[in-house]
Amino acid sequence: MAYDFFETLAAAKSWAAQAAERRDVRVSAEHSALLEELGQGARPPELTEAARPLLAAFIGGAGVGKSSLLNRLAGAEVAKAGAERPTSREVTVYLHADAGLESSLAKAPLARSVMRRHQREELRALVCLDLPDFDSVEPANRQLVFDWLPFVDVLIYVVSPERYRDAQSWRILRAEGWKHAWLFVMNQWDRGVPEQLADFERQLALAGFQQPLIFCCSCLEPEGDDFNRLLEYLPRLAEHNNAAALAWLQARERARRLRELLDDWRGQLRQGDFTALRAEIESAWQQQIARLEQGMAWPLSQLARAWAGQPGQIPQIETWDAWARDCFADAVDEIYALAQGRNLAGAELRAGLAELKTQAALAVPKQIEFGGRQGLLHPGNAGQRLLARALAACEALLPLAAMAAVAYAVYGGFWSGLQNQAFLGVDFAVHAGLLIGLSWLLPYFLHKKLQPSLEKAALAGLRRGLRLALAEQAVRVEQLLAAEERRREMLSGQLLELVARCEAETVAPVRDEGLLERVLL
Repeated sequence: MAYDFFETLAAAKSWAAQAAERRDVRVSAEHSALLEELGQGARPPELTEAARPLLAAFIGGAGVGKSSLLNRLAGAEVAKAGAERPTSREVTVYLHADAGLESSLAKAPLARSVMRRHQREELRALVCLDLPDFDSVEPANRQLVFDWLPFVDVLIYVVSPERYRDAQSWRILRAEGWKHAWLFVMNQWDRGVPEQLADFERQLALAGFQQPLIFCCSCLEPEGDDFNRLLEYLPRLAEHNNAAALAWLQARERARRLRELLDDWRGQLRQGDFTALRAEIESAWQQQIARLEQGMAWPLSQLARAWAGQPGQIPQIETWDAWARDCFADAVDEIYALAQGRNLAGAELRAGLAELKTQAALAVPKQIEFGGRQGLLHPGNAGQRLLARALAACEALLPLAAMAAVAYAVYGGFWSGLQNQAFLGVDFAVHAGLLIGLSWLLPYFLHKKLQPSLEKAALAGLRRGLRLALAEQAVRVEQLLAAEERRREMLSGQLLELVARCEAETVAPVRDEGLLERVLL
């Protein structure tokens, strides 16, 4: 499980880095710190091997007797103590002569460590560290403590009756509490009283420890103290099953914390309501577009008048001017603001809306002009165009019919004139001319008067082109929203996969339940 956790943690870090860059979720400083903390606290796979001894470290403030306890455990002076202790810049590593930690602790700060080996079989599976005082006057000593902590399994937290409420010690305890198993030593107990021990237990309970293992020791007056009990518990923790179970439980706790963080991000992704956002955008868009169409009425009418007055020529009158571009940009910016207000304004949506403003500056004028040209090509409505064609036909057919009637009368009069010695008179000629003229003039006049206005046709086409162009931009906005919604669903699915990996069940090692429950936070 530990190796799987490292993979999951790396994937979560990569996801968080990309999500923060795209502004999909809010990755706070606390989130980033937790990710780093999870990685620093989890031991690499090689440190959870069964053959590796358990690492137990004595940790505490200056003057509480950590080195004295290690020397007492070893039965010899293996760690520096006394006056030279506060400035000591090394870690004492007490281990069995056959223990090979160099390969397993390749990344540990071994250069500043002193190895003290022994032949005690009861401590073969245990390695004890004497860490520097974390409240040392030497900053390098504090850093050395933090460099070693990721490799430690069990922290033996040493306090004294005078310093068990040290504020800095409690900060370390709360920060590192969930990463390790803990044993507590109230050292220098010859100067302590039961009330101090009870108060110390209450402080540990507030920190989250239930029934913590506390050992009261005194290196000056060892008779009857709890040091021998401490020696009994350390080998028990170092047993193979307990060591493996300890690593498993700690990895499970890290996975739980990572899962909570992933769930938080999933909640951010799912809290945005695209349906409500679309309703808000629709209302705001209609208002902005209505304002835009009203403001463009004058330049469109000017262009239509110019087109109608100069047939065959296309005057260069700018319709999509600076005012129109600014008005459209305001509409797009309002869309982004609405999305931002609902935590749905990702980087892709922002880039898409910015591109929309640039693309509209080219596409909208072309669509407007195309609509105007189409209006000039087909002026009026279908009824007007049908009537115009009918009148145009009448202009040709009615004069022809009148001339045919006159010709027939002339032909008939000619034959009659041969018999009656009379031919067509002046009256007939006048009437015939009037008939032919009226048969042409009447449809011509109606055709001219009822012909659709080119200016009106151009203006209607320009308006139609504007509406079509803006409708196309609205479709583009919807496409951007749909893409953003799909992308967020994909991101949520990725998080769900990581959550499932955190929740993956593995077979827990056999362990001493009573013991581990007391040493874990």
